[in-house]
Order: sequence, then C-alpha cells, then structure tokens
Amino acid sequence: MLIGGIAATLYGSRHVTDDTDVLVRRTTANLNRLRRALTELDARDLRKRSLDEVMADLGEGGNARTRTAAGPLDVLAAIPVDPPIAYLAIVRRANITRIGKLQVRVVALDDLVDMKSRTKRVKDQARLPELRRIQELQAGRRKRAAN
Repeated sequence: MLIGGIAATLYGSRHVTDDTDVLVRRTTANLNRLRRALTELDARDLRKRSLDEVMADLGEGGNARTRTAAGPLDVLAAIPVDPPIAYLAIVRRANITRIGKLQVRVVALDDLVDMKSRTKRVKDQARLPELRRIQELQAGRRKRAAN
C-alpha cells in the first residue's frame, strides 16, 4: 500500500517527494513476492544489510530504506508510531488508484493524516496543514454530493 509523499500527492498535495514509501502485509506469501520484486529492482539496503537480513527484519515488523533501479524505496512492515500501525489495521479503508497500467492500493487520506500527526518528524508536521485542508475540501465535496 502506498503511504507517504506519493500518497499525499495523489490526494492533491503540492509537496514533492524523492522516494516511494510502502506499507506491506507481513504474510509469508507477500514477503516472498516482495523479495522477488526487490531482487528484480536490484534493491540495496542503505544500512548495508543483506536481502535475507532485510526480509527477516520486515517479517518482525521492521523497515528497510533501499535504493533500487527505479529509485529510492522505503518499505515498512508497520508505521513506527505509538502504538505502531500495521497493514491490516488500515487496509479496509485504503483506496485503489490507477497509476498508468497498474492498480495501486493507497492509504486513506484520514489514515495518512493520522500517521503524519502521530510522528515527531518535522517534515511530516510541516505537511499536516495542507493535508488537513485537503480533508476539509473532500468532506465538503461529499456533503454537497449527498444533498
């Protein structure tokens, strides 16, 4: 599921991001698919860990910051807030969006705002006013459509 800056951009954010952030489901089958994708993309962990170490960490709820042939990719097994947010906790509210030929699951705007509001990162806090304004605009559109 797309999270982070690209998800925000898909909702209308004007901020630019230089990486792709994804939240993954920690099933064996899904982690095996992820391993194949990371191999195909020639992913290199920024902490210099082997692919086996990265996959073990993800299986335990960790994360990986990588550089791939397609660009920077951050993979999270849980959102590191207190308490952590797991894939299954938010997947039902996610949206399916078409990007080119792909259908991509994108974190719901409300969950994205919740994630960013619960982090202590300055860049997340700086993006909150714009994301909250986008929330307000979407709520207004839904209200008008219901009338």
